Amino acid sequence: MKKVLLSATVALASVLAVSCAGLTPTKTTTTTVAPTTTTVPTTTTVTTTEPVTTTTTTVPSTSTSTEPVTSTSTTTTTTEETYEKKIVVYAGAPAKSMELLNLMELGFETEYPGWDVEIVNKSSYMFANQDIKSALASEDGELPNISYTVYNYVQDYIKSSKVLDLKDYINSTSSITYYNADDVETTLEEGIIGLDSDDFVGSTLTGSYASNYVDYAKYGYEADSVLSLPLAGSTDLLYYNKKVFNELHIDVPTTWDELWTAARTIKAAYPNSTPFGADSLTNLIANVCEQNGWDYVSNEKPYAAFDNANVKTYLTDLKSKVDEGLFTTQALYGSYLSTSFVRGNDDGIFMYFGSLNGALYNNSEKFEVGVAKTVGTKVNNQIVNKCLLQGPGLCMFDCGNDEVNKMAWLFMKEFYDADIQALYSIQTGYAPVIKSAFETETMEMYLAEQSIRVDVLNVYKDETDTLFLTKVFENELDLLGKLSDEVSRYLKGTKTLEEAIENTIEEYFPSPLTLKKSVTATSNFKTDGIAYATLQQVVDGDDVKVLSSSESITIRLFSVDTPEEGEALANDAKNRVMALLSASTEIVIDANGKTPSLDATGVRYLAYIWYKTASDDKYKNLNLVLVEQGLTQNHCSIADSYYKYFVEAEKTAKDNKLGIWA
Repeated sequence: MKKVLLSATVALASVLAVSCAGLTPTKTTTTTVAPTTTTVPTTTTVTTTEPVTTTTTTVPSTSTSTEPVTSTSTTTTTTEETYEKKIVVYAGAPAKSMELLNLMELGFETEYPGWDVEIVNKSSYMFANQDIKSALASEDGELPNISYTVYNYVQDYIKSSKVLDLKDYINSTSSITYYNADDVETTLEEGIIGLDSDDFVGSTLTGSYASNYVDYAKYGYEADSVLSLPLAGSTDLLYYNKKVFNELHIDVPTTWDELWTAARTIKAAYPNSTPFGADSLTNLIANVCEQNGWDYVSNEKPYAAFDNANVKTYLTDLKSKVDEGLFTTQALYGSYLSTSFVRGNDDGIFMYFGSLNGALYNNSEKFEVGVAKTVGTKVNNQIVNKCLLQGPGLCMFDCGNDEVNKMAWLFMKEFYDADIQALYSIQTGYAPVIKSAFETETMEMYLAEQSIRVDVLNVYKDETDTLFLTKVFENELDLLGKLSDEVSRYLKGTKTLEEAIENTIEEYFPSPLTLKKSVTATSNFKTDGIAYATLQQVVDGDDVKVLSSSESITIRLFSVDTPEEGEALANDAKNRVMALLSASTEIVIDANGKTPSLDATGVRYLAYIWYKTASDDKYKNLNLVLVEQGLTQNHCSIADSYYKYFVEAEKTAKDNKLGIWA
């Protein structure tokens, strides 16, 4: 394999020249002309033909190249299909790092003639996520081979079973065979596919395992399937005012006890200050839970594992620090804490936890800024430092063609070349996610400079083994945002802690829907909106006749619309209603707090039906069960108090491809 000699210019106040020679390791190749029919070592049988040129891509010129380079992809014809030798990458990269990606594209196409890399910059992994979700929702949607992502997005993707398991690639020690521009079979030396798992920082690789995701086995993955990889890292670090620390003879804290002691010393000297803060309240809670071994989140219901005595005791203590004037958060302060920190005013903040990739916002002309790693918790006389890893990652989608998949992997692997990791870090403000990047000449030259960004990278380099990832579950980002809002209200004193935690969990993972309204033997449906009933007839899946208060009443089920007679699943819906109500020990008809009303026919009352069985003493909502089992879409009004339950029920039916969603 050829070496591509590149030269990059990296800016750091002034210009730092970096040689990129050897960005891609030398590979030994053996080339043999393919016979008329050749078998690819994976599963593809290839019939060689004259290559057909399908696209021509011009790689944008960079600061190191003035001549445009033309890349031509070819089409390979197999006994089963015709496919283009093209790798599509959805990038969420800042414009300044696109030059590096273009150089990677050029290098790959030079090393693998006939293969075309198309990098589509979505400018943010959030925008890439939107396009991927649209593609997954469409029968003919086109997915990229590789995409920038975050772990929470991958949780949504795995339901399609199209996320490629990277485990075999990472652990591979075998050779690889591919077909070049002339459909000539080319074999690369052994060991060219795999990655050094031990080179990843902290627990980032094991944090990418499928076992950290909800219901991974349901979608065909094994516990140690690797569903994504981190691309770049960020984490919270301690920024502090060296001028004030020196003035008050404060040592940089290494434990929480030391930090609160320092905060009280600062408060005594500067009564109007709030000595310590944290931009992300949930990151702070996650770190403390990990350091102490407390439950925080789980990938098994009820996911929100922070509803426990340890976390509640910690948050109660944290509120006492707020009341004492020692602590604040971004939500309490009203903006990022760097705004107050860099001013260095007597009524400001003198130390806080902020993100590594936001380091440039922490530069101040008024004082020297110090940077230290996250403080730890003392456990059995040992300081346990744990800090949450953040930042973008990469995942791959299975295109259905083994050769394209393995070539896409070879391009994705280039992101984990030590020099590329170093350059990407320097250009974006993130940190490398492989340790060997710090050993490169590129990074060593950069770290020899003096700047706040160099300071944070030096601290990060020394604490990579403390980095961790949390479990991943559905709606995690939304739930943690809700937790931050609710706990902030508790810290302000406008809610109790129990309310804050209960409101967070109930919004995203409500307890099972059950009948809580009062019903007695004398309740009358037409006047009270609720009453006991007995089954008379099941007309169809959403039309039932009952006897209630000695009167025959026809009920049209609220919030559902099962298939009509003659349509698919119409009999299934009718039979399901018959089976459930016939086996019930109690039936209740319920207008959900409203005055009972008739539907458009003028003869059927709109209602929910609740039922109990001999084996389960809890009421179940028949309408909801029909949605859960895919026998109807959700038609619940957003104004209805049961709305969130019906939305979740439809989602469950879709995910499991039940009934009408099959």
